Amino acid sequence: MTQVACYRNPEFNMWWYNEVSDWWLFLLVPIFAASLGIWFRADWRSRDMVVMVFVGCAGYAVSFFLDTVSTCFPS
Repeated sequence: MTQVACYRNPEFNMWWYNEVSDWWLFLLVPIFAASLGIWFRADWRSRDMVVMVFVGCAGYAVSFFLDTVSTCFPS
């Protein structure tokens, strides 16, 4: 009978325990806004889609930067 032993470094943090970088969210917000526009049957070549993505990105950017400087609501 063969015994197999696995060694795991206890200091190793699993990747799913780490928080996602904020830069990934700046990438995912326009993708989400565009996919939401497509879900609501907006033509992806229209001006409406550009406005929807812009408003979504602007809203996220304002929320993100207010969250970093605001001391009223601790995270």
